[in-house]
Amino acid sequence: MSIDLDPVVAAAFEDFLPSRGCGTCPPKRSAIKRRETKSYHCQAAPLPDHAPVSLKLNLNLKRGEFNCRLNNTLLKEKEFCSYLLSKIDLNIDTNDNGEVSNATLWEAMKSVLRGHIISYEVMEKRKSKARLTEIDSQLSDLEALYRVQNQPEVLKKISALRYEYNSILSKIVSRLLAQVRQKYLEFGDKPQRLLARQLRQSQASKSIHSIKTNDGNPLTDPKRINECFADFYEKDYQSQGGSDPGAMEF
Repeated sequence: MSIDLDPVVAAAFEDFLPSRGCGTCPPKRSAIKRRETKSYHCQAAPLPDHAPVSLKLNLNLKRGEFNCRLNNTLLKEKEFCSYLLSKIDLNIDTNDNGEVSNATLWEAMKSVLRGHIISYEVMEKRKSKARLTEIDSQLSDLEALYRVQNQPEVLKKISALRYEYNSILSKIVSRLLAQVRQKYLEFGDKPQRLLARQLRQSQASKSIHSIKTNDGNPLTDPKRINECFADFYEKDYQSQGGSDPGAMEF
């Protein structure tokens, strides 16, 4: 019997897939979620309840484009700004030797800074995760000690650790809140309406209602404002180098 793998069958069949594909084994679970599975075939069963299953995959799917997005909350952290400025100074001192054009220097710096930003975010996530685990362990010990001794000093340590724990979680939530889409919260449950209201207030405070054009005239049309910003950033981020990317050697 050979049938198309619909979402219901895919969800049921997914639990039987191994985590890694090898040889004749089906691939890992993420293949079904990406709809790469076309069909499967239940062969004749030589023994009861032991029918071999073959899986047919579609490996010609094109991957979607990935756009790197800067976490704006990092710009409010002094440690991150100092880290980024030091990397900018290091990159300029290393590469600005008078023989490299400003356009090439700028293109290289964008790639280098992107790598440093990603590295910084990964490092901070690991630190936060490790610190949360450490605080959980310390709180368990201190709470057990406080139940036995009931000392004010132990209670102060517990309060300080809880405050630090909540601060780390608040930073994580604020980062996720800045990236989430507002429509998913507006149609959620009642506890999520507060988040939707905060997003609307944040969106209203960041809205640009009027700008001045190059000739000094005010512009209030939202569509024209978006077009002006799109043109500005398109020219700003456009490569100024004269080399053909296809002819470059690496």
